[in-house]
Amino acid sequence: MRPFPSRTAVPIRLGAASICGLAVAMGGGALRAQEGGKTLSFDLSQRFEATSNYDLDPDSEGATYIASTGLSLDFRSVTRGQSLDLGLGGALRRIDAPDENDSESFGFADPSYSIGYVRTGPGARFSANASLQETEVSTLRRLDGFFDEDDGLVIPENIDDLDDLEGTGTRRTLSYGVSLALRQDTPFAITARADLTDTTYDDTTSSGLFDERRTEVGLETRALLTEVHTLTTDLSYTRIEDEDPSEPELGTYLGLDTTLSLDRPGGGISASLGVNETDDGTRVSVSAGIDRERPLGGIGATLGVSRGSSGDLGLIGSVNYTRASPQGVLSVQGQRSFTDGGDDVGLDGDDDGSETVTVFSANFARELTPLTSLSANASFASTTDTGDDDTTSDLSLGVSVSRALDPNWAVTAGANATFLKEDGDDWARSESIYVTLGRSFDWRF
Repeated sequence: MRPFPSRTAVPIRLGAASICGLAVAMGGGALRAQEGGKTLSFDLSQRFEATSNYDLDPDSEGATYIASTGLSLDFRSVTRGQSLDLGLGGALRRIDAPDENDSESFGFADPSYSIGYVRTGPGARFSANASLQETEVSTLRRLDGFFDEDDGLVIPENIDDLDDLEGTGTRRTLSYGVSLALRQDTPFAITARADLTDTTYDDTTSSGLFDERRTEVGLETRALLTEVHTLTTDLSYTRIEDEDPSEPELGTYLGLDTTLSLDRPGGGISASLGVNETDDGTRVSVSAGIDRERPLGGIGATLGVSRGSSGDLGLIGSVNYTRASPQGVLSVQGQRSFTDGGDDVGLDGDDDGSETVTVFSANFARELTPLTSLSANASFASTTDTGDDDTTSDLSLGVSVSRALDPNWAVTAGANATFLKEDGDDWARSESIYVTLGRSFDWRF
């Protein structure tokens, strides 16, 4: 059995709902910092969790009990023309696993560090950021890879990497980013950006995890053709280095994405064209989109087709729906992608077939009383390799209740069920219950 998580987040997708309710109950110190001045915030949370079959094996080895203390310290300084953010985080944990060899004594794990700087001026904006985060490989489940930090859907650049996130070891991710936006208050705006992500692995037992460096530079332009027509063009260059000791690999990608949008009363429509030149050929995608605000909620959708360098065709698209009412807030997201063998084609030169990925997520939050809120969450992801028809499916269902004990303290309790089905195997199931008590200390000066 593998080790167990050191972070305080709820397993898989239930964390989004619980954290949202907790943040509402606490009042959100970050929002107060945006008013200006300097703010120092210290967040503390204590979590107790019991999880059956945490490894999602076909046959469960028993229950795992985890006690985690989440700690984070954030400093924010805001003036009229600039802002500076500094962040530190980590967790103290104690694990009691079915196998005593996997149990861990109380200690500090998963440290994270971040810094961000933004400076604005008339029609211009400069930003720079850097972050370092360490995570135990055993906590990196597949379904987590389909969501960003804001719980928005994303399709990983290389789906195959998710299959290798197993066993033990540590992943260290170091990221840098810088962007410069000019002429934002004119009909023709331009934004330049550069990003570097360096991922390294230590003491891993999985044979498919290798250090990787991803460098991307891009130039985006926005032109207002008329009062209602906008043309956006993005040119990017990406370089990926996979440091497999036995066979180092290198991939380069040149992308051009163009979108023409039309603003209309109540929403808009758009048409997009994407061309990506890889080491193995050209990928092309075309799509059309619609965005509407209606009394029953706002909805946005795109539908298109993608053609890989091998000539295979696949449907692509997305859907987003949000409805706010006195009964609560409902949000639904969906995305489908079709890639020509994933980025592996550009790296090793072998066409392993195409990857079809479908992801859905639904969240519902409702205020039961002025001090109590209810959250429910469901997520599903399915990936299919057309080369061998292998399909892997992930499903997560969860519910939580949060209550503010006073203006500072809040408690959240919930349950979560997670399912995994790999090609040829039966569904594996893991269930968990947890309770979290937390608060935020804020100082303004």
